[in-house]
Amino acid sequence: MVEALAGKTMSETYRALEYSFRPGRVLWQRLTAAILKTRIDRSLRLTTRQDVATIAEKEGWVPLAPVLSGICGSDLAILRGRSSPYLAPLVSFPAVFGHEVVARTLDSQARRVVVNPTLSCQARNLPLCSACKRGETDECANRDEKTLGPGLLIGYTRSAPGGWSTCMWAPATQLIDVPGDLADERALLAEPTAIVLEGLRRSVLQPCETVLILGAGPIGLLALALARHHMPRATLAVRSRYPAQSLMAEALGADRVLDAPHDKEVMASPALDDIAGKAREALWGALPYRTGGFDLTIDSVGSGATLQMAFALTRPGGAILLLGGAHQATVDFTPLWSRRLTVYGTFGYAHGHGFAANRTFAEAIEWLKTSPAPLERLVTHRFPLEDYPEAFRVLGHRASGALKVAFAPNP
Repeated sequence: MVEALAGKTMSETYRALEYSFRPGRVLWQRLTAAILKTRIDRSLRLTTRQDVATIAEKEGWVPLAPVLSGICGSDLAILRGRSSPYLAPLVSFPAVFGHEVVARTLDSQARRVVVNPTLSCQARNLPLCSACKRGETDECANRDEKTLGPGLLIGYTRSAPGGWSTCMWAPATQLIDVPGDLADERALLAEPTAIVLEGLRRSVLQPCETVLILGAGPIGLLALALARHHMPRATLAVRSRYPAQSLMAEALGADRVLDAPHDKEVMASPALDDIAGKAREALWGALPYRTGGFDLTIDSVGSGATLQMAFALTRPGGAILLLGGAHQATVDFTPLWSRRLTVYGTFGYAHGHGFAANRTFAEAIEWLKTSPAPLERLVTHRFPLEDYPEAFRVLGHRASGALKVAFAPNP
């Protein structure tokens, strides 16, 4: 398939999974989320598109044939109608999702690359704004520039399709070569690994003896593996909900897997007493009070429930890292101020001071190449584009053992 796409012209077409924003459907999904599971694949359609002239003709952008493209939690949040409207001015539809991408360049070299999907001034061929001059491309002031259109990342703008397609485009300067001995499944993890690396750089200001990771999806499990790599002597605990997650957490080096069915059972578990202190009896449905807690808590989910657990299980003076794209939630902030906690938000791959996004991606690829951890096992399922209803069915039923589900547009 990749060979067949080589040498595409502007008149040719490609196949893509397209999402169009419809307020009525989003409202229905929000209203029914607590009652029944709606089929999120109905927000997508497999369509035939022509090359997007705005992007295909943009100087410095090159065509790619996606080999693997992952389904990310942020994609699911939009498809389920749970995404906050706060960032709505920085996205545009209809869009072809897919910002976790392993692809081959559509030229004679057919290089295998991963994509840094950031849409900053350089990608838009604009003079650098003050944030981009500082190297903080994830805070670019021109992410709603009209020529390319509003978009935080490739895949979240109508003018730059992502990897859920047989063809896409990306700036040549934002392609990072994949070593020949690195499997596609590991290379696919470069983008989420870069997210975790950037978050850890922001939050781990001193060595941690105890770390709690809330959520054992791909981001939480990568956070676990990287924490084990950088803090080999720390005690690492993971909150898991499904058997496949628990088994993978153990394989990646978790010292404790907290897999009780309900959060309150975890909060009251004696297994936490040596780190967090004995749980006091809760009053009026509040979470149990403990005098101690973890040095660092990484919330890879971002729900109201996990935020509340993070506040209650982080030691006084400790830190919380929000990796899970926390959105609208109702929480009790009393533990935040009474325990003098520091909360770190993180987004993207670069915060300046020499940590450019491509450097973060290169660091991620090097770690993925050399780590002895069984990281390739995180990619549990791959589907052709036409099987997208089954892909989302599998992802929505965690008893299937699904961790990272990916599309293979060009097998």
